[in-house]
Amino acid sequence: MDKVCIYARVSTNDGNQDYQRQISDLTRTILQHQYTEEQIVIYSEKISGYKKDADRPELKRLLDLIEANPTEYKSIYITEISRLGREPKNTREIVDKLSELKVPIYIQSIGMSTIDNGQRNVIVSIILQVLMEFADLETQTMKSRMKSGKLEKVKEGGVSGNNQPFGYINDGNKKLVIHPAEAMVVEQIYKYYQEGIGTRAIANTLNQLKVPTKLNATHSDKVLTFKNTNSEKAGDTIEWSGATIRQIINNTIYKGKRNFKGHIFDIAPIVSTELWDECNDLMKSKSHRNYLTTYEYLLKDLIRCGVCGKKYHAKYSPLKSGDKVYKCTSKLKTGGSCGNLSVNISLIESVLYDQILNSETLLKNLDNPNDILKVVNGEINKFNQQLKNEETALANKTKELDKLLDLYLSNPNSKKELFEKKEIELSKIIDSIEQKIILINREILSKNLIISKYNEKTASLQMIVNAKHNRPELRSIFKQFIEKIIVSPLGKKFTLTTVYLKVKGMPLPNPLKLVINSGGVRAVRYNSNKKYEYAQFISLHNEPVYIDNKLLVDVDELLIEVEYELDTFKSSDGMSGKKLINIERENWMYINKEDI
Repeated sequence: MDKVCIYARVSTNDGNQDYQRQISDLTRTILQHQYTEEQIVIYSEKISGYKKDADRPELKRLLDLIEANPTEYKSIYITEISRLGREPKNTREIVDKLSELKVPIYIQSIGMSTIDNGQRNVIVSIILQVLMEFADLETQTMKSRMKSGKLEKVKEGGVSGNNQPFGYINDGNKKLVIHPAEAMVVEQIYKYYQEGIGTRAIANTLNQLKVPTKLNATHSDKVLTFKNTNSEKAGDTIEWSGATIRQIINNTIYKGKRNFKGHIFDIAPIVSTELWDECNDLMKSKSHRNYLTTYEYLLKDLIRCGVCGKKYHAKYSPLKSGDKVYKCTSKLKTGGSCGNLSVNISLIESVLYDQILNSETLLKNLDNPNDILKVVNGEINKFNQQLKNEETALANKTKELDKLLDLYLSNPNSKKELFEKKEIELSKIIDSIEQKIILINREILSKNLIISKYNEKTASLQMIVNAKHNRPELRSIFKQFIEKIIVSPLGKKFTLTTVYLKVKGMPLPNPLKLVINSGGVRAVRYNSNKKYEYAQFISLHNEPVYIDNKLLVDVDELLIEVEYELDTFKSSDGMSGKKLINIERENWMYINKEDI
């Protein structure tokens, strides 16, 4: 009697996880392949997949038996390649050895076998080779990271518990090491948040891109119970949430500081300390806004500090003596201020508003219809139609495969070889369609992100004037043209404001160099004679140079040059010096009508 066997394995690190689900799933597949339960032999064990086959008793017993008698089993059934082993080189050796002996390995996750009609299945070989090479690449990356600083074992037995933080993995020796593929996701989460994308939007993006969560990988064959909601979910259905994103951003492990029972241990970082600090400062500023969140800040997420490089956040109090400023996020920390000055909200917004009103280049582009948005919307419509077509094709091919299976099961005398050949053909087509659907969804998501960030409107000078008291609309106009703003102190009176502009998404080569008279507001804060003044410089001898948003030129020399240029004087050719531009009161911006 022909026999087949099942090899099922779970890691000892998986706690109460059992291999019965693997056995049940594979048994159903084997019965569909026209074998009986009496023909099934089971090999199962609880042991790490990182151990070599010689150190896994059940796998060793199976391989020794096959080596002695290659015809003992018609096929070996496993749920996925990681059940056979997690160490790439050793797993490849096992697959090659069994292929040389002409013993097929049926991998349920891809629905294909390593041997087809007595010959190695080329398609499966390619798939497995890609998977193994990727795992091999992860291993090499892991080794290169470990060379730069060996990981210390976590106190009291190293790795704690069964759930490692996303971005890290247990290397089998009680050490947490970086998981390269997950680390790339962590880096992207921090960059998204740095760019002002909220935690919920980040979670939705990852879900739409079908990025697996940690539980997808570690508990795919388990049903999890959530005590806080008194609900159960299968591990392979767990999705990203805003709370999960916040936990990742708050976790110090990602900047190389692991907190374990009150003790801090060094570990290989995934993001820089600077990026971690900036994201947490931003999160802290958002969580402490309270009633301030009702106000619309025109320059939100656009201002950077020219001293430390961090973002500025807005702080506004409707009280007469309350703050009404954009300030560096470094000031959120006790004793952590970089020393840069805060900028009056109304003053800097008024300066930018005045610049747009008087810029022919910007107004000219406002006059034109938003061609880019039309193009993007057209592309989305095209991709949506492609998506419908592919989903229809997928449904048809899935039905065809189901009918083929029903036909085969209802006719035991039909040729198994013909069925398997047709099944493989349909499965390949279905896999191809599913990959296309994933790619199309990624494209649609990418285009929608462009639209969400780009809100240009058909406008005119009159529209800018009308939008003065419509702050949400005006903010969309500001973000349309402003890439970022860097503010640096020039003495106690002036603030150098460098504005990087873009037109239709394309950056302009020369930023605006504005010197704002901050003293004109502070000196007469509550006096009706206060002034909103600034000057625009085309070029400076001490031209501002920035690296990571930090001003590098000598500030004292720059201040001397600015003060000289702004001073009214008579030169030998009779030309007078540059004067400060005084913004007319009707063009002053107010965050709150009560401030007028």
